[in-house]
Amino acid sequence: MRRIVGKWYRCAYCAKDLCADCEVFDTHDSTHVFFVIKAPVDMKASRCVFPHPCESC
Repeated sequence: MRRIVGKWYRCAYCAKDLCADCEVFDTHDSTHVFFVIKAPVDMKASRCVFPHPCESC
């Protein structure tokens, strides 16, 4: 796994993060909504705003 560069797609329902290249080809659940993040992110802060189901602040 590599660091995401460019647009970052994060599923609002499950622990799925995609880069722009992978998002085009991904066969993720079509009923799930993705947040698109375009700027660098403070990962510690983002985990509180966009937590994965198995994480907490």
